[in-house]
Amino acid sequence: MLFNSWIFFAFALVVLPLYHALPLRWQNRMLLVASYVFYGTWDYRFLFLLLLTTSIDYFVACGMGRTDDPKKRKLLLGVTLVSNLSVLGFFKYFNFFSEQLEALLHTLGFNPQFFHLNVVLPVGISFFTLQTIGYVIDVYWKKIPAEQNFLDFALFISYFPQLVAGPIEQAGHLLPQIKKARPRVTFPDVASAAWLILLGYFKKSVVADNIAAAIDPMLAGPTPGGLSCLIISYLFTIQLYCDFAGYCDIARGVSKLMGINLMVNFNLPMIARNPVEYWNRWHISLSLWFRHYVYIPLGGNRGGVVKTLRNLMITFVLSGLWHGPKWSWITWGAYHGAWLCAYRLMFPNQKKQHHLHWALDLLCRTAWFNVIALGLMIIRTDTPTAFWNFIVSIFTRMSWKIEAAEPTFLLMVLGGSLFAIELWVRNRDNPWEAKGWNWGLGVVTVTLVILSLWFLPAPVGKPFIYFQF
Repeated sequence: MLFNSWIFFAFALVVLPLYHALPLRWQNRMLLVASYVFYGTWDYRFLFLLLLTTSIDYFVACGMGRTDDPKKRKLLLGVTLVSNLSVLGFFKYFNFFSEQLEALLHTLGFNPQFFHLNVVLPVGISFFTLQTIGYVIDVYWKKIPAEQNFLDFALFISYFPQLVAGPIEQAGHLLPQIKKARPRVTFPDVASAAWLILLGYFKKSVVADNIAAAIDPMLAGPTPGGLSCLIISYLFTIQLYCDFAGYCDIARGVSKLMGINLMVNFNLPMIARNPVEYWNRWHISLSLWFRHYVYIPLGGNRGGVVKTLRNLMITFVLSGLWHGPKWSWITWGAYHGAWLCAYRLMFPNQKKQHHLHWALDLLCRTAWFNVIALGLMIIRTDTPTAFWNFIVSIFTRMSWKIEAAEPTFLLMVLGGSLFAIELWVRNRDNPWEAKGWNWGLGVVTVTLVILSLWFLPAPVGKPFIYFQF
């Protein structure tokens, strides 16, 4: 069930009024049923997988809560790590590792024929797996108590607004909101939710989907000229951001209508001026997860420069692998890990604020945007040869000719306008609360509504890119 589809609109029209008509105890039960219905529309068979994962981690965490024996707690932690990573590995990575081992043995002179699976990847499995692993680790570290109410825990794992593409919520943030009585939703809450949902639909249906329609044909044939390749990299960067951030905006808006606040997952990442700032702005929930549960347990920045750089590279290679079972994603992770290592060596004092002249600041932001855009073409071109041809074209075949120039120009204007709007209402879920902005926001809001209606999605909208992860 896609957010940008009419079936979800009908689903919300049933769930939201029913939710507000019930007391807390029944609200959570109804939300749990609604979340399983929402997930079951993708493939009802995977409901059993979701329930199995939830049950194992619930009982493991409860077992940890009943003992202080370090050996027993480590054993229980091992159970949840093995069970969750085995399920994730089976559905997402079995074929990839099987193919790599087969290729290695062929190189060594053997001729094995390994078994390959033909299974559908359960939607959202990477997201809810990390969320439930994070919960159990927090219980193991005694940062939070084990949740005793199975239904509340099941809702924490399956909460439908963020189930299939995040944000990856930490238990310490979402679980207390699930358990306590939610405040009554007021008109400012509705206005805030409506603004987020409108902005999310605009990002997805108007910007991201139309960019995809423009650049996909340009990449289907021979490698375009240098200027076209450069613009394609910019447009794909905007597309990926609008597609994923649009989903998160809608998720946060829908959740606000139920009095539950999801974390902010994007904070203007395209204007970051360095790799550290970028990863504090882009897919924030994933960055925090890998920082808390991978980078710091590896040693973080303790133990000297060499170990710090090693920990950064391991973390980002694993992050790339999390995104997809392809060498292009692993390479993309290593690419960003290398940039972070280089920045760490150049600026070892991360706590010191670097105040730059506005011209140098703009140069840094422009340069880093180009680093992001070229890096994303590693995953968009998908093969080393295609990526190499793409980069070579930028630096050796530069010309003023642009394939599909008219839609490209329009999409660049739309993307630039979106960034201007986001800068204007920065850090405001409900910009209507800001006095003195009403006339300008009125024009902006009406424009977004008109454009969103103009590009109204089909009854079944285009899937969000991050659903494949």
